[in-house]
Parts: sequence; structure tokens; C-alpha cells
Amino acid sequence: DVLKFHKFNGVIELKSLENKWEYPIIKGRIISDEDISQLEFDIFSVYRTNHNFLIHYFNLNEEPKIVYSTNEPVWVNLESINMNMREFFRKLNYISLTGFVKIENRVNYNDYYIFFYLGDVVAGQIEDLKTPAVIPDIIKDLKEYPCSINVYSLPQEFLIFFLSKTRYIKTLRSLDGIENVLEKDKFYLIQGIKPNKVGYATYDENGLNFYDDIKEYDYFEIHELVKIPPKLPTIDILEYVGAEDKFKFIKDPEGLIIYFCPACWSVIKKEDIVCPNCGFDLREFHEMDYEYKLILSLEHPIKEWRKNVIHTIGLKKLEEAVPYLDIMVDKEQDPFVLMEIADTLAKIGTPDVIPILRKLSEHKYILVRNKARFLLNSISKKMGI
Repeated sequence: DVLKFHKFNGVIELKSLENKWEYPIIKGRIISDEDISQLEFDIFSVYRTNHNFLIHYFNLNEEPKIVYSTNEPVWVNLESINMNMREFFRKLNYISLTGFVKIENRVNYNDYYIFFYLGDVVAGQIEDLKTPAVIPDIIKDLKEYPCSINVYSLPQEFLIFFLSKTRYIKTLRSLDGIENVLEKDKFYLIQGIKPNKVGYATYDENGLNFYDDIKEYDYFEIHELVKIPPKLPTIDILEYVGAEDKFKFIKDPEGLIIYFCPACWSVIKKEDIVCPNCGFDLREFHEMDYEYKLILSLEHPIKEWRKNVIHTIGLKKLEEAVPYLDIMVDKEQDPFVLMEIADTLAKIGTPDVIPILRKLSEHKYILVRNKARFLLNSISKKMGI
């Protein structure tokens, strides 16, 4: 569930003394025709890769998509403009950006894109929907949720490929003889794929043009340019941005406090009196101590947030949370959350955590058992038990 929440792409590797198994993880879901929970393994590792590498390495039955190039980041000092949205977009217009802004919503971990040509906004993207019409929705999310923002510059021909209709042709394992596959009167984008890197070349009437040294990459995807938009429309993005609108920008994700409605768990603002989603009266909630709000958040329906709360309780060594963590141990099914509970109990380190660690040391999950036994042994030595 942690991986699902972060839409993680990568490989999970399971090992025993005799065997090794590898399975792809796509958007947090382990892809397998068998029940891997029945496998006898001693350790596992998880490695991040890009989606396209997984498609080729595991021969998955799906076509690879064009990956947006992040090889040329553009630094914009948001603090110098006091996080002001209008000033941010004006700055991108001033530098005549041809490229895109990638926005990651840090609450639901959705990615959004805003594309620029010579400083003007020409398109937006939410999931697979790529159109100027999504710009108002992207700006709305920027106003309401904490986010991370990255800006990237692109060669103009890359932007054309990213915004045009393309067709995947095939994937090669070597660049040798690639020009025999390409038709001379057509345009192509070649993506070199490595586990954590994508490089690019294009093909036009002048032949191959390399933007990265991709000759030693693992796979080479060929994407044909099918239809170019007749004209890139320009959008006045400032129409959707108020003069005082500011980014809820995350400079230090660990240092940001995010508030949730205790009735429906939607994100709220610190100053909200009534939950804008369900109408719950928040005045009593805002008067509670921060520590009690943390304990309430142990009931959050998203496991990743529960895990974050447990981690924070451990950092604060919040002894009042121990009985609630004990209750969680009895009903929690996620092994990663349970291991976080074990870590937090060890950080709190009071005698009343010992029975809970003993309970975890007999858990059905071997990962949880091993973690709890190690911590129990360590804390028992410190206490002289």
C-alpha cells in the first residue's frame, strides 16, 4: 500500500538460499500471475526504475510511451518571489521557456504538467489528458495542496514530439542498423532506455541527431511523429491566478504540517472553521494539542499517512501514544506500518513498550517478527532486562 500510494515503479527481488525471483512493480502494484506471498524467501529488495524499462525487461504486454526529458533542469528561486504564482509564471515568460513545469501533488501524489513554448503556456496534462482545457484544474490544485515543482527546458523538436500525435514502432537492443528501420521521409524520436535514465535522439531529413550518448543503453524505442498540431494555442495562465495566490511549496517535506478533517480525512487549512468537504465543525479540533491531533491521525484511512504519523510520534517520543499503538498492532495488516510501529516503540523506550514488542516478535509476518526481535533484544539490553 505504501508503494501504491506513491505510484512506485520498480522491481521487487525476493531471495532465498536456493532461489531468486524478480517481479515488476507498476504504480505500486506487483505484477505477477502467482501468489508471491506463498514463496519461501529470506530477504527482499525493492529497486526504483522507470516504467519503460520494466516493459522491456519483463516483456510486458503494453506499448511504451514517450518519457518527458528532465535532462535540462531550470532553477527558479521561488523564495525570491515570495512563492507568488503570478511572479513565477511571469518569470518563465521572461526567460522565454520552451519546456515544461512538472508539478507533484504531495497529498495524492498525482503528477501534472504545464507546457511552454517561448514563454507562453500552450498545454497542460493530467494523467493521459493533454489539452489546454486542464490548466484551470491544475492551477486549482496548486492553490489548494502542498506540492513540489520542477522546471525543465527542452529543445523545440522535443516539445513538438511531446505535444503531437505519435505512434510507437518497435524496440531494438542495439543502434546498429537502426537507419534501415527508419523511413527517410518521416520523423522519429528514439528513446534510449536504462533502468533509471532515458536518453534521446531524433531522425529527420538530415539523418540521426543525438542529444545524449545513448549507444550503451539497454533498449532503443522508436516513436514516429504522425500528426503535428497546426498551431500551438497560447493560454493566458494569469487569467486563473490571483495577485496574492501563493504556492504551498514544499522545501522540506518533513517539516510541513498537513491538517486533515477528523470526520472525512480531506485536507483542510489551519484556519478553516468548517470542513469545506463534509461540513464538520473544526473549532474544537483546532483547540486540541498537536500531540492529540497526531494520535487522532493514527486512524487515517491511507496507510502511508498512518506510517508518517507513527514516524513523527517516534521522533517526538510521545509516550501518550503507546496504548494507541498497542491497539493498532492488533488490527493493522500492513507489515511496513507494523515495522514502523516497532521502530517508534523502540524510540519511545519506556517499559510499557516491551509487551507490545514481544507481541510483534510473534507476528505472522517474518519481516515484522525479525524487526521486533532485533529491537526487543536491543532495548532489553539497555534496560538490563
